[in-house]
Amino acid sequence: MKRLSTTARTCLVLAGLAAATAYAATADWPLKRDIDLSSGFGDYRPRRFHAGVDLRTGGRIGADLVAPVSGHIMRLRTSYDGYGKVIYLKGDDGYVYVFAHLDSFNDTIDRTVREAQVAAKRYYTDISLPPDSIRVKKGEVLGKTGKTGTGAPHLHLEKRTADNVPINPLRNGFSLKDNVRPTFERVGFVLKDDRGIFADGSRRMFVNVVPSGKKGRFTIAEKLHFNRPFGLLADCYDQMREAGMRQSIYSLELSIDDRPYYRIVLDTLQFESGPMSDLEFDNVAVANDSKRVRRLYQEPGNEVRISRALAGDDGVVGANDGLTIGRHRAKIVGVDAFGNSSELSFDFVWGPKEGVCAVDSTVETGLNSLDAYVGVSAAMKAIGADSIDLQMFDGKDWGVPDSLVRTKLDDGRYRYAIHSSKRLAQTILRLVALTDDGFAIADEPFYGISSYAYTKIGILPEVTEDGLLVRLVAPTVRAGAARLELYNGDSLLGTEYPTRFTNTKEYLFFVPPEPQYAHITKMRGALSQEPGSPTDGIIDVDIRLVGLHRTERVTSDSLLTLNLGREYFYSPLFVQVQHLDTLPTGDLNSDVYDIKPQVFLTRKDFPMEVKIRSINQVNDKTGLCWYDPEKSEWVWLTDSEWHNNDRLVTASSAGGGRFAALYDLEAPLIYRVNIKPGMTYYNRRPEIRFEIVDNLSGIADDRAIDIRLDNRWMIPEYDPESKVCKTQPLEDLTDGAHHVAITVFDRAGNKAEHYFQFFVKDRNPK
Repeated sequence: MKRLSTTARTCLVLAGLAAATAYAATADWPLKRDIDLSSGFGDYRPRRFHAGVDLRTGGRIGADLVAPVSGHIMRLRTSYDGYGKVIYLKGDDGYVYVFAHLDSFNDTIDRTVREAQVAAKRYYTDISLPPDSIRVKKGEVLGKTGKTGTGAPHLHLEKRTADNVPINPLRNGFSLKDNVRPTFERVGFVLKDDRGIFADGSRRMFVNVVPSGKKGRFTIAEKLHFNRPFGLLADCYDQMREAGMRQSIYSLELSIDDRPYYRIVLDTLQFESGPMSDLEFDNVAVANDSKRVRRLYQEPGNEVRISRALAGDDGVVGANDGLTIGRHRAKIVGVDAFGNSSELSFDFVWGPKEGVCAVDSTVETGLNSLDAYVGVSAAMKAIGADSIDLQMFDGKDWGVPDSLVRTKLDDGRYRYAIHSSKRLAQTILRLVALTDDGFAIADEPFYGISSYAYTKIGILPEVTEDGLLVRLVAPTVRAGAARLELYNGDSLLGTEYPTRFTNTKEYLFFVPPEPQYAHITKMRGALSQEPGSPTDGIIDVDIRLVGLHRTERVTSDSLLTLNLGREYFYSPLFVQVQHLDTLPTGDLNSDVYDIKPQVFLTRKDFPMEVKIRSINQVNDKTGLCWYDPEKSEWVWLTDSEWHNNDRLVTASSAGGGRFAALYDLEAPLIYRVNIKPGMTYYNRRPEIRFEIVDNLSGIADDRAIDIRLDNRWMIPEYDPESKVCKTQPLEDLTDGAHHVAITVFDRAGNKAEHYFQFFVKDRNPK
């Protein structure tokens, strides 16, 4: 069967998008104003995807929410966090419409909610209503927009199928005028083999994107060469209007040489796959506040239906895909929900692992002179290289030696003769294959003659999200070889050899998470690959490989314990726990521990516990906290719990960083109460408003706030972001004195109380 070209496939996709959008554009928007979006369907959220679209309300509260279709109210919820006040409307068209972060409901809905809250004596409600108990007509006002739950003022809109599956509103009935093409900002590359390292010593890199010719066309200026399998990342976004808010692009497709490799389409989402958002987006970029970087390859454990690999090994380029040595073209096509498209394309060279150039031999012709013989390899011919440079590293940069003489021999090889003021046997060299269109492909550096030397070296390990990166560093180096020995106690677990060395002082090793390295306690390094030769550096470590077994316990100095195991991880990874020497403060009730890496992928939060050394009367005010390096403050983990009998404090975490147990001995502060004690108010239903501030543990939920008016329970409506709490009498107050009692608890159990009396009087008594 004849295969369609990428251009033809793109045209068909665009035509289908336009037709489907025109057909589905039948619903009214729930706001009677120009529609402008602040977030899109499928945007990243921690441990979930954004299941709808966010409509801007001009930064204001109080716009009318109108029903887009006729139907009935099927569910109502209220909470301090998440969606805040939310309405679920079952439309007569069979779909479910969700409206969240409301400031208020209409009278009928509000009466239903308040009755449930008073009956339960809780602000939190989740009410399921019988069909047609509250009928709604298309265009009827359901409430007012607000900012309850989380975020600035806006309206969150979802459209779901009858069986509660979120679908993209922009592809299912809600149309917009949108002529703006998606934008690409960067393209990223992540090495996916078990040894590869980029020249800067990392396993990932980003390259900035530049416009290319026509509008909506992008490329990169860099000439890229790979010889290890890699996955692509796209830092990209869509806008509904110029200078509008940025959202995820509806559809992305990666192809190599017009062969489809990976495709993402944001038509629908499954709530159960929400925790996999860190697999669909790049979790490392997210941790660095770049929440729009999309993976164009499949991570282990990713079962999200919005994306799938079409070639290679899970969409990884160069992995079991038959990619030939030579030049190739990568293309990423982005299409928004209304058919506007953009394209990022660039060329790259795929080369062999052993290098492009062929060094046949090096011969020392004197203390300061060297001859190198280089043959023309098949790889050079495949990439179109027309010349080879021999470069020398001078301690700061690479360059062609002034004394270099290049001669072509009768057998087709080349002879490079160098004379230098340094002894060339101890000088680092490399070969660079050059093409006439600007590709410069550097092979791994090598030394002139010497293969080993002995000198003291430093060993610098770094636990990363996919392995262990180790650097051997020396003040001076006279060797072209190195090795790294990994131990548990005195038992040798394995020997690793450098993936790359970048200059005369540094060798780079990448250690994959293999079962043999289950527990590494010591590392030895040497500037020689000869077995048994002396090692020149040693360091003690405590690095564990977790995710191998059903249950695993990692401890540090018998006080900190991490309860880990297969159920928490998508694939095995290294974890390092370090005890930090810190000066004691009045808040600390334990030592400080650093868990590395700070960012890693988990299926769910893993439990941790800290045993408290001391016995005192305020240990029950202790909670586990995580240190936020950006804000330079401790954050109380919301599920932190004190266990008095075991002197343990427990909590759970989704990643690493610094952790410690801290006291919270300060009660919340109740202040800025709007009702003044002893004052008379000519309003039979005055709103009572005040602010709650807590220094560390925070307010857990609605049960932590109790408001009594004349000893009758009042509905506490609290906004954790603004710290404002408000309530209002459900019935008219009588003339005379009225008493208010406010009690607030924080998560540590500290209590604040505030009492006052005010008077109500009819302004116009009969």
